Amino acid sequence: MKHVFLMLPHLMVSVYSDTLQQRCVSSHACMHASSFLQTVVALESSPDASAQLAASSRGAAARSLFPIPVARSYLTSDPEAAAAAYLAIFRDAVRVPQNLSAAEEPSCANITVLRLPTGVSFTFVQDGRKPNPAEEAIPVQTVLDSAAADMKRVKQGEVLWTQWEDNHDGYGLPPLGADMSALVNETDVVTYIVSKTKKETQTFLKSSVTTRDDTGYSVILRFWLPGGFSTVEVGIPTGKSVIIPGMEKTLASVAQDDPDFNRQVATDYDLLVSRHLNDFNFPWFKATTATSDPAAAKSFVMKYLGARSVTSPYINTGQPDSHYAEWVAFDNPNLAYEAGQPDPFMMHFVLSYPGKHFTSGGQVTTSALSEAIAQGRNLSANVFDTYMYNALTLWVLDLAPYIARFKADAVPYLLRGWPASGVAGVFVTLPGAVAGVIELRSDRGVDSATIAANPWDACSKS
Repeated sequence: MKHVFLMLPHLMVSVYSDTLQQRCVSSHACMHASSFLQTVVALESSPDASAQLAASSRGAAARSLFPIPVARSYLTSDPEAAAAAYLAIFRDAVRVPQNLSAAEEPSCANITVLRLPTGVSFTFVQDGRKPNPAEEAIPVQTVLDSAAADMKRVKQGEVLWTQWEDNHDGYGLPPLGADMSALVNETDVVTYIVSKTKKETQTFLKSSVTTRDDTGYSVILRFWLPGGFSTVEVGIPTGKSVIIPGMEKTLASVAQDDPDFNRQVATDYDLLVSRHLNDFNFPWFKATTATSDPAAAKSFVMKYLGARSVTSPYINTGQPDSHYAEWVAFDNPNLAYEAGQPDPFMMHFVLSYPGKHFTSGGQVTTSALSEAIAQGRNLSANVFDTYMYNALTLWVLDLAPYIARFKADAVPYLLRGWPASGVAGVFVTLPGAVAGVIELRSDRGVDSATIAANPWDACSKS
């Protein structure tokens, strides 16, 4: 029997506790952070969690100068397989019980939710109710099948990259290490070392070297999210020294040539040293989105979310088999990173040019899908469509100033709320993006009447 996705009170307040507490900017803002997080975790499995949350969250959430990544959701045809792949990497994640009712229609959605000890949550949704904004041109299953087939070509070595891979978040290898056997059994996996060939990567992994050297031997592991059209990047920060015994052989067996032909590695090094950006030592360091217009996406996030510009190592050459990317960061570039300061978080916006080694996405291209979604999406009419389940959730101090900016420039947005808790989420779309939905979430800045008029309901058709 399929699960019914009704309300997810845990998802609206699951917070990345370490980062959240690090980002406190005053004693008043911080003094209740720890107790607030403990309360949230304790309430997650309670049927009336959202009601109890109202009393505990007011004035208790830690505040930040920057939006904080707290959750990621994915549209997928196989939530259980997607969750299993994540569990192979995040071995200390736990499944979160849902508020489910057998009395409701089982066709609404099938959902699996995982939560890390830090509070970050990952939600995998097989939607059965929301409209497809690209329905007339491209059915959802056609998109998912095309993406899976194209990734299979990468895994088999026919090509080095598909534009679907431009959708990926980046994580540092968790302390427990990855269960590589479980991961390769669940999905397609590739590994590579920056600026190295497949053979060089295999040689390194099979060698007796146990520490990172000055050439920066950091292994990148990438796996396909089962049933979706995204990949997940896991950075192994210090080469073989943190690869748990037994992983080397499996990693070597799925090695490929580095696909980043035009990456300016010196730029990466400068950013890592000066601002600790793209640093594999952080648990969740970036969110990357495929877009037909990286510059417009960057400008949008800087103007409306307050992100800071970052020099990207991928310049726009327009040449086949090259990446063009624009980068931003939520950080303070005037502060050298030290323990207790905020973890920097980056957003990357990427356009990969097809060629001999890069594909445009298979039967359905990423550009065709983004155009179809843009034409069919209707946030102004208060319609939540199925592709909006591909969302990055950022917790903010107060929604009011963000909503004011959107209104001032007539930027379409959609609001959903949880009346019992006073928490609301505001959804916006990145320009030219396939999976570029951002949800800003907070317990401040939206009045109770507005929240009550726009309740979240996965079983509604909009």
